[in-house]
Amino acid sequence: ETVWRVLDPERDLKPGETRVQIDFIEHAPPLWDLLEHEDFLRLNRAILGTEELTIHRSAAILKNAGAGPVTWHTDWHGYTPLPARTPNEVLNRGEWPNGMWFYLNGTHPSRAGLAVIADSHTLDWAGPEGFAFTEHRRSFHPMGTEAKAYDQFDVPGMVPLFTEPGDLIVFDTRTYHGAFPHGGSEA
Repeated sequence: ETVWRVLDPERDLKPGETRVQIDFIEHAPPLWDLLEHEDFLRLNRAILGTEELTIHRSAAILKNAGAGPVTWHTDWHGYTPLPARTPNEVLNRGEWPNGMWFYLNGTHPSRAGLAVIADSHTLDWAGPEGFAFTEHRRSFHPMGTEAKAYDQFDVPGMVPLFTEPGDLIVFDTRTYHGAFPHGGSEA
């Protein structure tokens, strides 16, 4: 309910539309309980090795049926020599280990589910066979084609993720990932 209240308060999300809120937790008081939830804190301690909890940002994504794919990309901005211009470019340059995403309604390839590429989190990853990187390694494209982010799911090493409602996905910030088109019947 909170996702709908924050991202679509008028309930006017159109077919194929996606909405994103990059400071979600600030607008979602019911999620504040997560900051004291022992299972979440235990995971934080295990991954980061600290009692401290820092939320750099939070995001919510609401995709309606018919939404297109999210192109393959990495969240990491450490490959670019350019100065950071946005919060994401600042916060995704360090060696902190991960992105964490709760899937409130689960994820499946038929419903805009997430896919990752095995081993793509390593600094020396050469990219998928038959593909070349776009500028600053933000994405990749088939060799011999225009250098724009790729949006198909025929990539060597691609692993679709299947989750149940409420599952948490954790992956390294360098991991290349994309999301399938939303072929389901509801947001």
